[in-house]
Amino acid sequence: MRLAMFGLVGAIGLAAASVSAQETRYGAWEQPDDGGEVRQLLDSLKGLIDEAERARAANPVFLKDLRDLVNRYENPWQTRLLFDDFRDGDFTRNPVWSVSAGQYVIETRGAYIGLRSSIAAAAAPAPAGGQQDLAGALLGAL
Repeated sequence: MRLAMFGLVGAIGLAAASVSAQETRYGAWEQPDDGGEVRQLLDSLKGLIDEAERARAANPVFLKDLRDLVNRYENPWQTRLLFDDFRDGDFTRNPVWSVSAGQYVIETRGAYIGLRSSIAAAAAPAPAGGQQDLAGALLGAL
């Protein structure tokens, strides 16, 4: 009986430890860094490029490629002016998008959500004089 009780207490202890480990494995989700680490990386990289350029320590073409890479990931706008991820499924509110021509729909494909537009092209007017006018119009366009 004691052995069975000891085994039961041990099993409960292991189960509690397992639940406790599961509870502490994940914490509350926090908003990711808004680019502070990336900003530091880009600033450090620009400093190294400047230093290598002054010391003529690397091929100028390679340094230009590195600068182009930094510029591709560098965001000159530090404050977001307008944002909409269209997750609410309505582009007419928060922020308001107004349609001046065509049709707009919210499109969802897996994790992708975006705004799709379609605008029908106006039909070209038919030439007034028949085949010769059509040929002249085509040659004139060339």
